[in-house]
Amino acid sequence: MRTADDAGYPIYTDIGQLGAVMYEIVTGVQCRFDLFEGLSPGPEIARWPSRKGLPSTEGIWLGSIIERCWIRGDGGFRDSGELAALLELVSSKGSAGDNHEDATSFPSNPGLQERNGEVLRSN
Repeated sequence: MRTADDAGYPIYTDIGQLGAVMYEIVTGVQCRFDLFEGLSPGPEIARWPSRKGLPSTEGIWLGSIIERCWIRGDGGFRDSGELAALLELVSSKGSAGDNHEDATSFPSNPGLQERNGEVLRSN
């Protein structure tokens, strides 16, 4: 799903917010993924938060997945299905997917494979 929701926001904002929720669950530290930070009160157009305003994900469980949730464009998740596929892989392997040496195919989507914690689209 790459299209906008009913309010006109692309799926990427939801993925970014999910990254913040995962960060809070994993670390126990509040994380603000604020699309309206620094904007004046009233009607405003949301904007992607700067990376420097988000906490480090280095060395935490699911860190590479959370980091990709916060990247819009190249390096981030293309859609919710790609994120779901990587989370499914983590669930089935029982790790964060950060230290895999070998590529792993996704049986439910043969066009995807995982290598070193990254989901790669082969088509």
